[in-house]
Amino acid sequence: MASGNDADLQFTGRSSSITGEDHGSAVLEMKAINDDWKSELDYDKHEFAQVTLVEDSSEYKGAGICKKLAGGLKTFYNWCGVHSETILLSVYATLVACYCAYFIYACWYNFYNALALFIFTSLALLYMIYALVRDRCGAAIYGKCLSPCCGLLNKYWYIIKWPLYICLLVGLIVFLIYEAREYPPQLMSSVGACIFIIFGFACSKYPDAVKWRSVLWGVGLQFVFALFVLRTYFGYKLFEWIGDFMQVFLSFADHGAEFVFGENFRDHYFAFAILPVTIYFASFMSIVYYLGIMQWVILKVAWLFEVTMATSAPESVNAAGNILVGQQEAPLLIKPFVEYMTLSELHAVMVGGFATIAGSLLAAYIAFGVSASHLISASVISAPAALGISKLFYPETASDKAIHHKDIEVKLEKSTDKNFIEAAAKGACAAVVMVGYIAANLIAFVSLIALLNAVLGWIGGMVGVPELSFELICSYIFMPVAFIIGVEWADCRYVAGLIGTKIFINEFVAYEKLSELISNREDGVEPYMSVRSEVIATYILCGFDNLSSIGIQLGAISSIAPGRARDLASIATRALVAGTVTCFMTGCVAGMLYTDWDITEQSVNGTLSGTI
Repeated sequence: MASGNDADLQFTGRSSSITGEDHGSAVLEMKAINDDWKSELDYDKHEFAQVTLVEDSSEYKGAGICKKLAGGLKTFYNWCGVHSETILLSVYATLVACYCAYFIYACWYNFYNALALFIFTSLALLYMIYALVRDRCGAAIYGKCLSPCCGLLNKYWYIIKWPLYICLLVGLIVFLIYEAREYPPQLMSSVGACIFIIFGFACSKYPDAVKWRSVLWGVGLQFVFALFVLRTYFGYKLFEWIGDFMQVFLSFADHGAEFVFGENFRDHYFAFAILPVTIYFASFMSIVYYLGIMQWVILKVAWLFEVTMATSAPESVNAAGNILVGQQEAPLLIKPFVEYMTLSELHAVMVGGFATIAGSLLAAYIAFGVSASHLISASVISAPAALGISKLFYPETASDKAIHHKDIEVKLEKSTDKNFIEAAAKGACAAVVMVGYIAANLIAFVSLIALLNAVLGWIGGMVGVPELSFELICSYIFMPVAFIIGVEWADCRYVAGLIGTKIFINEFVAYEKLSELISNREDGVEPYMSVRSEVIATYILCGFDNLSSIGIQLGAISSIAPGRARDLASIATRALVAGTVTCFMTGCVAGMLYTDWDITEQSVNGTLSGTI
């Protein structure tokens, strides 16, 4: 028998049976083969190292025509570096000349089609003139004109303010009574606004510390913005144009949805038509942030809030940011300051998140069929009111207000993306989480509502009320609220049901139900509401003031400042109530001022035609 050393040894491409007498020769053969492999491997490594050394060597100069081209390119680059300013000025001058030629020809060819281009160009030109004057003469103008005037006003403000406030109050009352002479529910909206302010004062953490300047300026700015949007022909038509533009702009999301899901993507409208709009708009907003446009707009609006309402820079920036971004993203704008903010300022941050919605979600609500112009205006006018109402519910009392120093300056971070392509990709990827959150919540809550309605119907059926449901209960609970906001009594139940859905579930489900009511009115199918009630409901629902948002905000802000988690939890409920009252105030302002300009314009044209 063969021993252990007599085992068969297999080699690549051949085999050999080795017995005891051939053992020595086999070992020698194996050693020779291994030596050959090792020598070949060492040669390959040496050759590879030589090639790598040649490729990485900085002394390699090339040869022939390549060497000459490299030298020419180096000379050209050096020349461009020396004359870079001249080259840039030439490029800018060429681009400006081309744009001017295009602009003039477009206006000459068809001025009506070029009207939007004319308006944007004029606004850009005005801003460039303002920036030039500000940079060249701003300090001198402020020092010689504005500063003395402001100093004089501050000196005698204690004498001027009360007559001024009385005149403004009397003028406002006269205006509202005059406006409500033909439609009394508008006056009810004014009464409702007063009731909500009184309610806020009664629920205030420190009623004796309320700074009425912040409250009145916040509500006043909301009223002025709404007055411009709803009661001036230019403002109404401007926001109507913006709304129409937004609808066209968002319609391009259909191309991406059709490419991914096929031409029948609308058969599953919500999943394949509405949610892709959110991804598309989030990607666009990421590009806007990369270009610095969003930061510029936020800082300008924040400056207005800070100057008028005497609020701190961080909370003003957060309030302005809520116009464009959501309750999770806005606190990131003031991340370095959150840890040191007072409770009143943290309360203002939370109220701002509850009282507004994210710009990316506006796209989804517009896709539902809700008025784009009213959604945009609601998002704008709620921001100052949120800051004012916040200071009513939780006034500033902290003695140490280092964050309020005038030298505090909030600088928004620039985008870290390399280019707009990376910005667009990151925005789209970030929106995937949002879309998943929306879809998951809707599946869960709509199913739970169906279950709850089935249980309530079963309970009600045993006492002769089989139609008992969650919406029916909410419609009765919030009917008085809807009535004092200014909703017509016939529509109060529908609006009250939407309010309850928004608070106890979320605004997404509420807007989806509002879109059904709008569709019913357009189709002439019951139930439906009047256009005015739809508009008021649009403004009321424009906010994240629902129970689930408490957890979202606590998680988002606590991740920025873990040491303030307990403080945030202590003010969360009060902030939710304040955010809800802010949305009610927004509905009241819409009820005071809303007029259907299309009907008014037809009436005026008819009167003029009859007169002629």
